Amino acid sequence: MDTERFPQRGPLPPRPERALVFSNHASRDTHVPVLRQVCEAAGIQLDVAGVASGQVVDNPGELLPRYDLVFAKARAAIESMAAGCAVVQCDSFGAGRMVTPDNFHELRGRNFGFTTMKMPLTVDHLAGQVRLYDPAASRALSDRVREECSLDHAVEQLLEHYEDALQWGRAPSVGAEDAKRAALFLETEIPHARAGREVVDLRRELDKLRGELERVRGERDTAKASLTMAKDRLKEAKALLGRVQMRRSWWDRLTGGRQ
Repeated sequence: MDTERFPQRGPLPPRPERALVFSNHASRDTHVPVLRQVCEAAGIQLDVAGVASGQVVDNPGELLPRYDLVFAKARAAIESMAAGCAVVQCDSFGAGRMVTPDNFHELRGRNFGFTTMKMPLTVDHLAGQVRLYDPAASRALSDRVREECSLDHAVEQLLEHYEDALQWGRAPSVGAEDAKRAALFLETEIPHARAGREVVDLRRELDKLRGELERVRGERDTAKASLTMAKDRLKEAKALLGRVQMRRSWWDRLTGGRQ
């Protein structure tokens, strides 16, 4: 995940006040009703974001920091943790656990995905996971995710693997032809990896330019609105002047031009 697109929220409150179901499968026909029961019993406001609910989010990086607790899986779980939220694994097919410092390594090894979500979607199980809410632990996880799961870190790891493979390809124990082919392949792929990092940088720059474009468009629309208002006022002023002139002409004819 891109840490610039998912800013970290401030400290979590002592108990969760707002929760989000962050899934394209979440709807009243899947796991949202049971989560509403859990949250209502705990006095937590629950919102839903995703395709099935009709609440499509263009920029989840702006949405997530508004919530204390998120029900999500896989990439959505990673993004939610990066934003500083507490995360309970959950989706339409089953439930998992509250992500904690103790189980983070295990769950990350399977991408916080469906293979780690074997528990039933019941009020009792999910309520028990919500009770594990720990602001300090969630903050520590957020810092860890932002360091270990960032795009920059992933690209650096990829480059290290390529470099290691290149060194292996040059080892004397490897056949000359195999080493030559491996080295040629990897030397071709490394620029692709570096290009991937450049793409990330370019995408960030593009996002900034898009923001600037939206600002300029907003100023343009404001200027257009002001110009339209000015034209309307000018039209009204001309109409008023015409009426005044008409009355003046009528008065001159009536009085023979005498004041």
